[in-house]
Amino acid sequence: MCGRYALYAPASRVKDHFEASTGEFPDDLSPRYNAAPMQWLSVVRQRQTGERVVHLLRWGLVPSWSRDESIATKLINARGETLAEKPSFRAAYKSRRCIVPASGFYDWKREGKKMQPYFIHPPAGELFGFAGVTTHMTHSIYFQWVAVLLQQGLQNNLAPPKNAYGVRSVNPWLSPDSWLALLQVHHQFLHR
Repeated sequence: MCGRYALYAPASRVKDHFEASTGEFPDDLSPRYNAAPMQWLSVVRQRQTGERVVHLLRWGLVPSWSRDESIATKLINARGETLAEKPSFRAAYKSRRCIVPASGFYDWKREGKKMQPYFIHPPAGELFGFAGVTTHMTHSIYFQWVAVLLQQGLQNNLAPPKNAYGVRSVNPWLSPDSWLALLQVHHQFLHR
């Protein structure tokens, strides 16, 4: 599962790529080369009107049934295939989905006694998005990734098809009715 990622594209490119308005997203957002859990990070959410907006949310999920915010540090990833079954995610997956824009993410591979980090990314600096779910608390908002892009670790070095990470692949996840089919592994389209 992914515990660190990077987003270094300019804010204008993120907004254009995901066809989103600024919302509270600052136009001068600093690049993130090592985004970590519990940090405030950018996500794309879709309003009931269909408009997409980029927001800053905190990475880590507090389930609807919990009053303990510290649980968010433990709930930073979820498996797509069990998302609908787990009590922690049931409410969020039904109606509070988001996209987490990224330039790449880190995966660790054991090499002898050491763990070697690899930066996994699309070719030529393309953007992509992690599928995510959000939850809302009275005094803060958190988001959590649904780690569906890389379930089996580093295996392939294939180039993605043109526009593989475009808006067309985002629409079904944000749509209230057609998102379940997207919960599949797409790691073969990334580079390390």
